[in-house]
Amino acid sequence: MLFSLGLSLFLMPIHGLADGEVSLGNIADKIQGAEVNVTGTSIYPDVNVKVMNSNDSIILVDSMKVTNQQFNYTFKLPNTVPLGKATVVVGENTHVVAKSFQIVTPPPTGGGGGGGGGGISNPTSPTPTGTTRTVDVVVGNKNNQDSKTTATQVEITRNVTENGTKVDTVTLNQEKTEQAVTKAMQEKNTNVEIVVTDIPGDPAQVVSVNLANSSMNQLIANQLTLNITTPQAKLELSTETMTAIQNVTSVPKIEIQKVTAPAQVQQTIETAAVVAPNSRIVGTPVEIHTNFSSKTQVTIPIEQDRLPSSPQELQVLMDSLAVLVEHSDGDKEVIKGEILFDDQGKPSNITFWVDKFSTFTVIGLDKQTEGKLLAEGKLKVQGSLIDIRGHWAEQEIRSFIQSRMISGYPDGTFRPNQTITRAEFASLLVKVFKLEERPGKVFDDIQGHWASKDIQTASAYGIIKGFSDSRFGPNEKITREQMATMMSLAKKWENITGNANYLDTEQIAGWAKDYVQAATKHQVMNGYPDQTFKPKKHTTRAEAVVVLFASMSK
Repeated sequence: MLFSLGLSLFLMPIHGLADGEVSLGNIADKIQGAEVNVTGTSIYPDVNVKVMNSNDSIILVDSMKVTNQQFNYTFKLPNTVPLGKATVVVGENTHVVAKSFQIVTPPPTGGGGGGGGGGISNPTSPTPTGTTRTVDVVVGNKNNQDSKTTATQVEITRNVTENGTKVDTVTLNQEKTEQAVTKAMQEKNTNVEIVVTDIPGDPAQVVSVNLANSSMNQLIANQLTLNITTPQAKLELSTETMTAIQNVTSVPKIEIQKVTAPAQVQQTIETAAVVAPNSRIVGTPVEIHTNFSSKTQVTIPIEQDRLPSSPQELQVLMDSLAVLVEHSDGDKEVIKGEILFDDQGKPSNITFWVDKFSTFTVIGLDKQTEGKLLAEGKLKVQGSLIDIRGHWAEQEIRSFIQSRMISGYPDGTFRPNQTITRAEFASLLVKVFKLEERPGKVFDDIQGHWASKDIQTASAYGIIKGFSDSRFGPNEKITREQMATMMSLAKKWENITGNANYLDTEQIAGWAKDYVQAATKHQVMNGYPDQTFKPKKHTTRAEAVVVLFASMSK
């Protein structure tokens, strides 16, 4: 359903009840994957609906028609939605009403439920072979978890082999791909993601994914990346990767499993001792089999129970993390990938690129071994932002990356000395200062731009202005005086007048002088050794991060 949501539904506290213009019926408790029916009355022809889970994360946003002052709307809970309280908010403009219900575990016996296999009768007992359930296919944008929304669902079939191996098989067919692509295009997303989850208490040993050739054609035609996320690993297939796959096979297959057989684990330990002496195993080996070879991004979870509690020991381990790769053709290599962090700043995953599939094991490299492998050209360093090592802004950059305020590039670089655009800096400001989304000025040149929402939000808060009433210049490089102005307005530094003591003060634009003075007084921006400010100089990514980092403590 296409919709245009009123901002008040997002900003209005859920305890702000409508004054009789909207009413909402009670909602019974539900299990994960169940259907939820929302009924009520409204004097408006349309009402908006938002559903939030116990973490205040949005499950669903939509709108619905009102007929004869009554509405009746049904949606399906994701199979992975957190247990606990969920809240449905319905309304129009400032007239909203909310009802809460509980998302609970399925009953220990009997069928539980609704909506496509979300409720297995007894998750602690073996799941019968042939059992089906559904998982979500979501759309979103890379490095923005909040942008993900469910587009459709695909069916998973559980089979048990003769030797007792539990295999979950999922197929992305043409129909489901069309639904996902349509949703992604509507929301201007860049990724389609199959999110494969385990049956609680009865996880599969193997996850098998089949991709229809027609599905890849649709994704390629619309320039959409396909992500396959499982509890064991995540694969990212770019359009270039999918195009290369089609040259090899018309029915690509992927199998992902953890290696737990003692003999295989022991073999990996022995291989690590030879390839990377004195290293330690810090993760369960993950085996990925495919019927194709093509450059693919792989992400392996970092097992939290293997992380030290001491911050100092944790940092040492993070600096040493690498992936031992045992290729099925006998080749072996060690890759230093990029460490990813969760919302709490804890290391959660390691991501890297490979050209063929193999067994992957997260290891902690001994320092001497790391140096030796580098000298011999046997250590691939990628995705670990090697271009910030020793950089004057390394500490601040790493802090921002860990807080997920900024990210590097797919080739494993950060490019600290590359200039930053006005759109990029505006987006950073919104993230750093955690500005709630608001509708603002829609300049002609930001329509359809990736940073349009952030630019509008910054405009609504009075932080940015355009070059004219219609032009913001999102892709133009930001200057130091522009950065000082945006920063001072974001921090609400007012009534600071006068000229900063720079030799080139006369070169600072009149509209920026007070803001440069404010940024200087608060010590978030300083001049150069020659006592100049260089107001027209373009700002680098490193400089922008350092300025924002300093402002957070002011």
